[in-house]
Amino acid sequence: MSDTIIVPGVATPRSALHEEVATRLGVLPNFFCTAACAPGLIDRLWDFARSAYFDSPLPTLFKERLFVHLSRFCEVRYCIVRHVGFLVGKGYPAGDIDTPPQSIAQVVAMLRRPVPTKAGFLAAAQRLAKRPATTTMPEPETDHEADVFDALTLIFLEPRGSLPARKAVARALGEANLELLTAFLAFVRTAHFWTETHETLEIEPDMLGLMEEHADLAQLLLAQSEAERTWSPMERAELLTALAEQQAQLLANEQRLDALVTERTNELMVAEEALRQSQKMEAVGQLTGGLAHDFNNLLAGITGSLELMQSRMLQGRFNDVERYMAAAQGAAKRAAALTHRLLAFSRRQTLDPKPTDVNRLVVGMQDMIQRAVGPGIACEVVSTSDAWVTLVDPSQLENALLNLCINARDAMPEGGRITIETANKCMDERGARQHEIPEGQYLSVAVTDTGTGMLPEVVDRVFEPFFTTKPIGEGTGLGLSMIYGFAQQSGGQVRIHSEVGQGTTVGIYLPRHYGAVEDETTAEGISELPRSEQGETVLVVDDEPTVRMLITDILEDLGYAAIEVGDSAAGLKVLQSDVRIDLLVTDVGLPGGMNGRQMADAARVSRPDLKVLFFTGYAEDAVVGNGHLAPGMAVLTKPFAIETMAMRIRSMIEPERAARPQRLG
Repeated sequence: MSDTIIVPGVATPRSALHEEVATRLGVLPNFFCTAACAPGLIDRLWDFARSAYFDSPLPTLFKERLFVHLSRFCEVRYCIVRHVGFLVGKGYPAGDIDTPPQSIAQVVAMLRRPVPTKAGFLAAAQRLAKRPATTTMPEPETDHEADVFDALTLIFLEPRGSLPARKAVARALGEANLELLTAFLAFVRTAHFWTETHETLEIEPDMLGLMEEHADLAQLLLAQSEAERTWSPMERAELLTALAEQQAQLLANEQRLDALVTERTNELMVAEEALRQSQKMEAVGQLTGGLAHDFNNLLAGITGSLELMQSRMLQGRFNDVERYMAAAQGAAKRAAALTHRLLAFSRRQTLDPKPTDVNRLVVGMQDMIQRAVGPGIACEVVSTSDAWVTLVDPSQLENALLNLCINARDAMPEGGRITIETANKCMDERGARQHEIPEGQYLSVAVTDTGTGMLPEVVDRVFEPFFTTKPIGEGTGLGLSMIYGFAQQSGGQVRIHSEVGQGTTVGIYLPRHYGAVEDETTAEGISELPRSEQGETVLVVDDEPTVRMLITDILEDLGYAAIEVGDSAAGLKVLQSDVRIDLLVTDVGLPGGMNGRQMADAARVSRPDLKVLFFTGYAEDAVVGNGHLAPGMAVLTKPFAIETMAMRIRSMIEPERAARPQRLG
């Protein structure tokens, strides 16, 4: 190599940068000897060349062949001549000394490959889009390489109109390789611009000698018509028009697809709503059918017993009257229990929540549960030592646990073990989502058996009303649905896990309560409520004559005067008069334009200290006040025991006297 650089009319000594370029490329191209009047500028171009060209992780031969291919579109021929020299061994391809050069024939074949027409380019892009994704550059002289070169050619010449080409390359070679190729194209474009603005650049002697030896190569490299032939303005315009049409078609297709998806989604939503309505009607039919069956059985027992009582009394045969009376009362209590379970499932039962120590409740039930399940089944209680307090109706929780233990007993005909376990649970976002409850702290009560277990399709239906796996006559199918409704109404949840042959676990999750547990004392025996001697007056408002009659009789037995009316309008008229009223006893659901709560609130405008006892067949939360009754108000659920009603009335009118009951006998 010469110690001087040949630039037209100038002989320049070699610098340190020139030594570095010559060492890296094996020759010193005149490209890096320009800009003599702007010191340091060519160094920056060299830095750009190193990062985007020499040191790019793209394969060496792929880079050099692509540089030559793209230089076909530069009207100044310096770049294509110099890089063909690198490719055939007049220097190192892409500065890599270890890459073997290509032959003249291979380079000529590449230069003679015509740039595709509009249809050819579209076909190349489609082939790229269909190829399996890879991060490996194509091998030289392959159809895959030709397709990639065609796509990159469009990106190089018309970047703003090359979206389909960029997408095709990204799908075929990956987003990371597309970024490397984009940087490489930027360097090639910079090199072309530099040569086009420095027309005095001379082709080096090594390449002049090579072209003298290979006339066919010289013709391809030096003919100005080559650049025009490979990319005529007309071909470019046609291709860009085709790409615009293709993009418009893709957009139209996407819009049609969106419209079809929206239409199909709406159809699915309508179909799903119809299915839900069908399932809802099926559930209603199942519910009403089950109710009719069970209540007809209970009514047959009640009416039959009453008819026999009447017949025996007319005949003067009183020996069997008590037996028939007990049968009628038993059937009535079973009917009350059935409606209670239905209300629990619908989450409209009246609850009496209290701060409850569930550990104490479970331990207190253990003996009763053991007697209920029999000696063949072991009952074990495993309680956490620091169980949180929960706000729950204790009697309903007892009923729920007893139901679960009886179900567990029925699942273990050959005997087994029941474990009742309490635990504190903190539900984070993930746990709350899995259990379908709000995030927070919960007390769990789990009942586990070692029974037969259930299939998944059975587990999916266990909370449906009247669904049961027991033989006809052995179960109502309301036990688990009642527990589900009770837990939901208490702000918690029920979850069930079962494996065939392994057993079943049912867990009740109840929210933690930060209040203290009240001490409970229970008076033993039946209390006698003495007659009142003060002449208190009670207003009874109910649209059911039988209920009014029973309450009036209770009041008379207690020594109270009773006024009875059948609707809210008549009741409010009495309350707004000067008549003495010490207690209002009213149903929640009333005719007359107001419900019981509205009537009581209106009466308290003129009687602010009026005491009110509501009774109802179900908890109308919006009427009673979502469980938050004003002071001096209470609620009692139908059906009620006569003694319970009497004690509640006395406790509200004369709390001091009711607190000191006298024993019978």
